[in-house]
Amino acid sequence: MLGSIQPKYRNLRYNVCAMQTGALYEIPFDGQSSITAQRDEPLPKPAPNRTFVGVDEHVNPTTGEALLGEFLAVAPWVMEDPVVDNPLLSLQERRKRLAERSVDLLPKGRKANQYREAAIWADLYVHSAQRPE
Repeated sequence: MLGSIQPKYRNLRYNVCAMQTGALYEIPFDGQSSITAQRDEPLPKPAPNRTFVGVDEHVNPTTGEALLGEFLAVAPWVMEDPVVDNPLLSLQERRKRLAERSVDLLPKGRKANQYREAAIWADLYVHSAQRPE
């Protein structure tokens, strides 16, 4: 996932990650689909609607290395990142609220199977080895 924005995968120009949402035989899936593009600059601090919920910075979680590139599209999750309503929330508190909602989505939860479905798209420049300006 996010191969095109990891520095070690410089040969990838774009990455399209289609995520399943909903339950398959009582196994829940609630990811966010994304389309990313390689760039030479680190990703800027993400706006809440231009990255995954509960993310403050774009770094490799294992190495801490900055990711290079940009998000061209991201599917919304079942709720907005809590930071939209309260910019003073800590990352830990935001993730706690998101985790509580994910439990509600489980098969016997209060919001069982109320996943959000979405289609995302982006114009990709693929006809030449040259990158657009």
